[in-house]
Amino acid sequence: LALPQMVEAALPATGAGRELAAVVVEAQAATGTHIDPESNWYTKNIARFGGGFDMKALTAQPGLLAAKFDRIASKYAVWTVGNRCTYYDWIARSARAATDELRGEGAILDVACGIGLPGHQLRLCGFEGHMSGTDLSVGMLARARERRVYNRLFLADANAGLAAVESESLDLVLCVGALELLDHAICLPEFARVLKPKGELWASFQWEDAVDESGAAIASPTRHQNVAGVTLSELAAKLEMSGFDFDTAHVEKSHCAFYTPSPAQDGSSLPVPYLYVKARLASAPAVAPADV
Repeated sequence: LALPQMVEAALPATGAGRELAAVVVEAQAATGTHIDPESNWYTKNIARFGGGFDMKALTAQPGLLAAKFDRIASKYAVWTVGNRCTYYDWIARSARAATDELRGEGAILDVACGIGLPGHQLRLCGFEGHMSGTDLSVGMLARARERRVYNRLFLADANAGLAAVESESLDLVLCVGALELLDHAICLPEFARVLKPKGELWASFQWEDAVDESGAAIASPTRHQNVAGVTLSELAAKLEMSGFDFDTAHVEKSHCAFYTPSPAQDGSSLPVPYLYVKARLASAPAVAPADV
């Protein structure tokens, strides 16, 4: 079911919206499906986490990364609630700013869809078009299938390209929470290839060399995992080289998209900063910023 932050993002910040959210919580609690953001498996075990994810080791042999995500698929929803992930709000605001055509008839691909949360958020926000999802994990796709929000789900490693997707066939490519684990030199040109001439890319990138609200540097929270993000200038260069127009793109900075367990394994967490990007192909019209 929809996670608490997904429900909050989808509903208006009004009295009526809050009342409806309370009804959802009550209904989920009655069926044993509600995840309490303050007390759950993640919050109760956070001191155990912080040392089990190493991209260098997980990519040393084929299949290791997929197997890792297979193992955590059953706990991924609780993990996402526990780490206070906020990018559903950006997806929801982007959805509200989208054209009626994209919301109603757009052909969408959710890349590295995991258990289906990004696609689910779009459905909560009224997207009605044909939506496909792809992931490298069989376990994650099984969980995504249970959400019943995708018209098609298929197994694919985005780092090997999107051979199963026709060129110029999509109105929207969505890739959230995954690009720090993907090869941009492969994925971004593939995203450009499968988009229609006026199609849009909505994507998140971990923000390297980020600064907080006061201008102070935010230390890399995932260096111990051998995971790195991109600087703003690197992002611009990568998008331009892949066929996107960075000058007309809209970039939103988030000082904390979610929290990751500290490698000290002392129960503390580190903020993970993100850059949210909405971009079109070079020569296409500019995209609208996310609704505020």
